[in-house]
Amino acid sequence: MRKLCLLIINSIWLCNLHSQNWVNIIDSMPGIGPYFQTGLIDSVSNTMYLGGTFNHVNNFESKGIVKFDGVKFDTLADGLDPQWKGFNTPTIIKGMVMFQNKLYVSGQFEKAGKYYSRNLARWNGTDWDTTNFGLSPVSSAWYLKVYNNELYVAGSFDSIGGIKSYNIAKYDGTNWHDIGYNYLNGCVSAIEIYKGKLFMAGETTPGTSCTNLAYYDGITWKPWYGILGGTNKTVTGMKVIDDKLFVYGRFNAIGGVPCNGLACWDGEKWIGYGRGVNPIYWATIWDVAKIDTVLYASGIFDTINDVANLNGIFNYHTNIAKFTNNKWCTFLEPTFGNIFFTLKYKNDIYFGGAMGEIGTYTKIRPLLKWTGGNSTITCGKTVTFPTDEVPSISNVSAIYPNPTSSILNIYDDQIDLQNASIKITNSLGQLVLSISYTSQLDLSDFANGMYYLTLQDNSTKKTVKIIKQ
Repeated sequence: MRKLCLLIINSIWLCNLHSQNWVNIIDSMPGIGPYFQTGLIDSVSNTMYLGGTFNHVNNFESKGIVKFDGVKFDTLADGLDPQWKGFNTPTIIKGMVMFQNKLYVSGQFEKAGKYYSRNLARWNGTDWDTTNFGLSPVSSAWYLKVYNNELYVAGSFDSIGGIKSYNIAKYDGTNWHDIGYNYLNGCVSAIEIYKGKLFMAGETTPGTSCTNLAYYDGITWKPWYGILGGTNKTVTGMKVIDDKLFVYGRFNAIGGVPCNGLACWDGEKWIGYGRGVNPIYWATIWDVAKIDTVLYASGIFDTINDVANLNGIFNYHTNIAKFTNNKWCTFLEPTFGNIFFTLKYKNDIYFGGAMGEIGTYTKIRPLLKWTGGNSTITCGKTVTFPTDEVPSISNVSAIYPNPTSSILNIYDDQIDLQNASIKITNSLGQLVLSISYTSQLDLSDFANGMYYLTLQDNSTKKTVKIIKQ
């Protein structure tokens, strides 16, 4: 009788899955905890590549990477081999990018096909290249970006391609170049190109958190903003969408703006998308993606901007939400496990991750296809965005670090603020400092809390929130 009840329940959820046009496109992925970490669409060949941690997909063996044409999967010369016998260390693929018409793959492995190529490899369309990119012996390469016909690689290494380069380097297709990140034991958790500059989340001064933000001005790295959160705060990614720099992960605030897990920089100020995800220790946004007119956030969370989708199911989480008409709406019945990425491929939307069940114990594989229909479960309140009513002084490219415990720098690109004034008011509107322009302020004697710094010259002014901690 119990088996019959379970069959009936599963049938109901399978029908619900079908009625909502969710499609399980994988028959089997044997092994312990296989998952997809990243996905990429090659627009030239119109092929989807999927990377992660797995050894088999359907009926063939492929370690860490497969390709998909919308109907069938195929391997890339059996994939990438960890080669660490006896340590039970799996292949992990975290970064993929097309560069100069070849697929570059980064992560944790020793061999690409039959060729030695530690943690960074290149697929030429028919086989893995014999090129060994020469990452230092104890290393990782996690993050890949392409800009201006150059490939940027970030991770944890002290040499690559025969040159000394700590944790971030760039490749022009022939030679590797160091770009001045000088922290041997530093950490990098995300990189992105925004308005012609390379931005990173990582350690910006020795011994600090891996969630500080900085940018490279072509000569040196400039500390930019700090991120507030608990001891397990993290940045999982950075992405440019609609001319804004999105930063996401697990944190509470950036630049004094509450933004649990998700915020964007519009070139002048930080913007939070409502209250963000529920601020508990595991709630994390792993990816944001804009498809057509809809912004999707995926990860592992129970609520976003106070919109919940638990349905009383223990240990199941929302995991996907969409932002449309200035409202967050839950998208998909609660699932068990992380969702790491969202892609559009051949007019369908794909979600990949480490999901194992959806709804009430209906088994799913870690790749779902959405083929259309009404996907909204429930929506929250309208999100209002701040407006900047004062014109900005455009030559101020950074006020950093923010938050700060002592020194606050004002970086002036054009060096023409010498006639400007600086005023700082506290959260009650009381003036606490008024001086002529200086590029560095010592706030050591200020009480901890939020302040407003205003830069003003004869024609324009700029006001930003600063945090003293």
